[in-house]
Amino acid sequence: MDDFTVSYPEAKSIVYALILTHTFMDCAKENPGPVPGPVDLSGNQERESYMHVNGSREIPAARQKVWEAFLDPEKLLQGIPGCEKLEALGNDEFKAVMKVGLSAVRAIFEGKFRFSEKNPLRSYRLSAEGNGQPGFVKTEIIVTFSDIEGGTLVCYSSKVQVTGLIASIGQRALDSAAKMIANQFFNRMSRLLNDS
Repeated sequence: MDDFTVSYPEAKSIVYALILTHTFMDCAKENPGPVPGPVDLSGNQERESYMHVNGSREIPAARQKVWEAFLDPEKLLQGIPGCEKLEALGNDEFKAVMKVGLSAVRAIFEGKFRFSEKNPLRSYRLSAEGNGQPGFVKTEIIVTFSDIEGGTLVCYSSKVQVTGLIASIGQRALDSAAKMIANQFFNRMSRLLNDS
């Protein structure tokens, strides 16, 4: 049998693809949906991609309680998929550490996010960015809160920029992954609010 060898750049691409695939599969466990398409490893790892992610969720809790939870670092730490650390930096800014992994392979994302334009009980802007081996992510999110019968309607509208290998997986796969992660976050926050 012929020997099988893989060059260092090829090995890195394979590792990054495994990490991303594992992340999507983790999200899909809570939110079954269409399976993202195959990862394209032929593109430039400095590639950029932009997308808009919008959605809403009804949460069976009073608006005051929901508003406070969505600004509470302890609850956000438990609610954000893969978030391992939130460190307050002052002025509504936080340092975040995110971790995803597959077996012995680990990828750590470090970044910051900041709350601004807060209109109590109505809306705020969340700005975030992070770096990791698979690439760079930057986003701006507007979150609004309104009363509905039996709870609170939370709506979000975001623009996301990604670079590196993450951008090379394709727009459709990125959209699917973003929606699954958002659903996972809201599911966790809803459970935390119900338990409190």
